[in-house]
Amino acid sequence: MTEMRAFFTAKYAQCQLAISFLTRLPVANIAQPLPQLHQCFWAFSAVGMVIGGLVYGIFACLIIAGVPAMMSSFAAIGSGVLLTGALHEDGFADMLDGFGGGQDAHAKLAIMKDSHIGSYAVIGLIIVIGIKASSLGAVGVTLPLAISVMVIAGASRFFMISVLTVMPPARPDGLGHHYAAGASARTLTTVLPSLLVVLAVSFFAPAYVLLIIGTMAVITALTGWLAYRQIGGQTGDICGAVQLISETSGLAMLAVLAS
Repeated sequence: MTEMRAFFTAKYAQCQLAISFLTRLPVANIAQPLPQLHQCFWAFSAVGMVIGGLVYGIFACLIIAGVPAMMSSFAAIGSGVLLTGALHEDGFADMLDGFGGGQDAHAKLAIMKDSHIGSYAVIGLIIVIGIKASSLGAVGVTLPLAISVMVIAGASRFFMISVLTVMPPARPDGLGHHYAAGASARTLTTVLPSLLVVLAVSFFAPAYVLLIIGTMAVITALTGWLAYRQIGGQTGDICGAVQLISETSGLAMLAVLAS
């Protein structure tokens, strides 16, 4: 009984830390000692689905209230950015500036570490958020589509941690190196529960959602390949970019397939 209580206490603390890392939602005091972040990866997809559900819920409520679809989608996407503290958008912006402005891997990494935002980042964010919002705006208000949006949001967090655990870190320090070092020895057990959560919920979504997840996996692989060619591996910014790119592509496919 004591061991079971300790197990659930640890899992609860890991879930709290995952929520604290991925969102700006308040959480109660996390039990000490704090879990390592890689121990919380199993919960990332579930937290991502909650985020996706909240964003879709805001979109659906505005549509039902009579707000035009495009306005509703931009408001919902904006709410999602506030909910996550622009965590993934920041990584995507840094990646674009680094890849677009640096002459070699060292210069690219230096630019990515700079807190200033450049023209590549601004243009890229406008395009991606525009695609994301227009895709959500083209999706109807039904329960299967709500589940689909949640699955896509959860899958994007799974692909984010997959890049973190599979690819080598590009820097000898930073988030990418720290969390990859903790997770590399247990890659399968680290990311598999997150994938199982996504697949389990996808059974309640339309069958084409599995095709969307497969396409997201291909896009993630291409993004990872580009990062390896550009800087030799992954960083925290790359992982954030993978989440945003994969989720945006998933929503775009959903808009096409659900129409």
